[in-house]
Amino acid sequence: MPGVYNGKEQVTNSWSLSPGFVLSSNISNTLDFTLSYNANYYDAKNNLLPNANTTYLNQRGNFKFNWIFWKGFTLESNLTY
Repeated sequence: MPGVYNGKEQVTNSWSLSPGFVLSSNISNTLDFTLSYNANYYDAKNNLLPNANTTYLNQRGNFKFNWIFWKGFTLESNLTY
């Protein structure tokens, strides 16, 4: 929706793209893992105020690992980037 800035029509056009994936497995009753990744790309352009233009990319990766071993002891790991 357009706005008015100093008597002129102002329009900001924006779009975003957010791909991702998840790979998960329960290898056994005592071992499982999850690997995931997602990204978000965002772009906004303003017709009157080029300093207000914005472009960015956010990324996130995650790895979770669970292993139940000897007499119920559990090893868990969670790495996030």
